[in-house]
Amino acid sequence: MADYYPLIARAVAGLEKNTGDARRLVYERARTALVAHLRSAKLEIEIKESDITRERLALEEAVRKVEAEVARRETKEPPNIPRWEDSLLPAFSEAIKSRKPEEQARLNSRSKNVASARSRPSKNKRWKSVANATSSDYRR
Repeated sequence: MADYYPLIARAVAGLEKNTGDARRLVYERARTALVAHLRSAKLEIEIKESDITRERLALEEAVRKVEAEVARRETKEPPNIPRWEDSLLPAFSEAIKSRKPEEQARLNSRSKNVASARSRPSKNKRWKSVANATSSDYRR
């Protein structure tokens, strides 16, 4: 049984654009070439179907190893995708600057009211005390 990993890894490393589609094309070509080679050799020498299956499984194992390496590499190197905040921030800044001062004040006061409402303590002290109580507090 041959070791197909170096062959597949070298083919993937040589890709101009290492995308999933490009790798799948390499894998499909390798599968087709392997089966064609083994079938033609079967005519010249006696090769069992089980040997062909074993070679195909070895190729698939090499493909899995290469894909696992690519996945590990991609998780270590996050893609260079622009954040939406970076692209929208200038537009929002311009929109805020273009508003009238009284409208800006009204919007700012609303955001302060919302923030202060979140930080207020609960009005229902009885419920809060029940929620914080332990079972030992209810024993007599």
